[in-house]
Amino acid sequence: MNRRIDIVIDLETLGQGNNAPILSIGAVAVIGAGTAAASIADEFYSRVDLESAIARGAVPDSETIEWWWQQSPEARAEIDGSRDRDDIRAALVLFSNWLLQQSEPQPDQDGCLADVERRIWGNSPSFDCIILGNAYRIGGNLVPWHHREERDLRTLLDLYPAAKPRHFNGIRHHALHDARHEAHQLIQALSVHALRLDCAKAEASRVASLEQPTDLQAR
Repeated sequence: MNRRIDIVIDLETLGQGNNAPILSIGAVAVIGAGTAAASIADEFYSRVDLESAIARGAVPDSETIEWWWQQSPEARAEIDGSRDRDDIRAALVLFSNWLLQQSEPQPDQDGCLADVERRIWGNSPSFDCIILGNAYRIGGNLVPWHHREERDLRTLLDLYPAAKPRHFNGIRHHALHDARHEAHQLIQALSVHALRLDCAKAEASRVASLEQPTDLQAR
């Protein structure tokens, strides 16, 4: 049986286009989503050097720059270059290595290695996954996930709005804190989804049993 892992990605950027400069990358790995044992397994965070991103062709926009000036000092301190940061090339390698580590086969309860089924979540993937994927492509690197693995957290939360209201711990617009918040929302939404699936299966079994002919009907 495959082991499933859900990866929630959040980016902070200096633009809104597909080639926006990445300022920071946050990601959270969730195991057991949809079960009572769901939990956060690991986290990734990298502040990115803005100049290195622009040097590779990333394009900022004035609207986003203005938007950042309206955010909290704590959020801006993560992206203003005052703290240690990685060259965009190093940040992408670090993320690839982290993602690969999360995706390695793990022993199951019988000690056999179980392949990993991955799902990559963005809020939405048309922002996070596309911008991060383009950062790899600009440098001629392979994107470390397949487009079939991408999932849309925004749509999931629209389907299960009860998973949205959750107290925010940390700094808003901090890539890791946002990813962590979204990972908890994902856990909640998939738990509700699993419960609904169980109820639907039980109802289908009940209806099927009612449709089975009795011995008298068979005669």
